[in-house]
Amino acid sequence: MIALFAGKLEIAESALRRVRASSPDDPIAFNLLGELHLERGEYDDAESVYTGLAEAMRQQESFLSEAAARSNLAMVYIRTERYEEAERELDAAVAIYEERNGSASSRARVYGKLGILARHREKLDDALSWHRKALDLYETMGDEEGRARELSGMALVHSEYGDKENLQIAERLLHESLKIEKTLRRPLGIAKDTLSLGAVKVRQNDWEAAEPLLRDAADRFRRLQNRNGEARARFNLANVLVQRQRYEAALKELKQARDLFREIELNSMVQIAEKRIQQVESALIPRTTTSRGADTAPTTRP
Repeated sequence: MIALFAGKLEIAESALRRVRASSPDDPIAFNLLGELHLERGEYDDAESVYTGLAEAMRQQESFLSEAAARSNLAMVYIRTERYEEAERELDAAVAIYEERNGSASSRARVYGKLGILARHREKLDDALSWHRKALDLYETMGDEEGRARELSGMALVHSEYGDKENLQIAERLLHESLKIEKTLRRPLGIAKDTLSLGAVKVRQNDWEAAEPLLRDAADRFRRLQNRNGEARARFNLANVLVQRQRYEAALKELKQARDLFREIELNSMVQIAEKRIQQVESALIPRTTTSRGADTAPTTRP
C-alpha cells in the first residue's frame, strides 16, 4: 500500500478494494482503508471501518489485531475532539498489548498516540513523556519512520509551551524530522512538518518566514487530498496575512479553510473560522476602534 503513504489516495482506494474483494477478512486492508478515510477527513467512514474491524477481531479472538484497530479508532476520536472515547480505546489497546506481549512497534504507536491525546488535552508534561517513551522504542528498533513521527510529536508539545526556548527546541526537532521524511520520501510527513514549522514561526511572530511555509503546506495537503491538513494550513496562513494587513487575501484563505472544515464536519473549527471571517471583514471597512479585533491571530493545532 505504498500509494496510500505517497498520498495517491485514489490509487490506494482502488487497490484496497481489490484486496478486500479477494481477502475480505484481511485486517491490514481494513486498517489501511480506515487510514485512507482518516486522511481524507471522512471521519464517520473511518470510525465505521475501525469499529467494525475491532469487533470482528474480538469475536475471532485475534486480540493483537483488535488492539491495532482500537488504537487507530482513537485517532478518529482525537481528530473529532472526543477525547474520553480516544482514551478508552488507547487504554484498551495498551492492556491487550501488555497481556498478549505485543510487538515493540505496536506499543510505540500506542504510546505516540497517547502523547497526541495528552497534548490535545493540554497535559504537556504527560505528552512529552509518552512521546519520549515511543521514541526510545523506535530508536532501539532503528525505525526511522517512527523516529520522525515522535520527533514531530515532541516538537508540537514544545511549541505548545510557547516560550522562546521551547519554540527553538520545537524548530530544531521539526527540522530533524523533516530531514528524515524527505530521505524516506514521505509526502504526508513532509506536509505535516512543513505546517508545524509554519505554526512555530507564527508563534515566534515571524510572519515573513511563516507565510511561505504555510503556503507550501496548504499546497502539499491539497495535492494529497488531505482536507484537514489543508484547512489548518490555510487558517494559519490567513492569520499571517492579517498580521501583514493583507485582509482580502486573508479572507479568501479563511473562507477556503471554513469550507474544508465544513466538508469534514469539524464544527468547532467551522465556528472559529466564521468568527474570524467576521473580524477580517470588519477590517476591510475604514478602520475604527471597533475593527481592531482582526489584529489578534489565533492559531489552530497542526
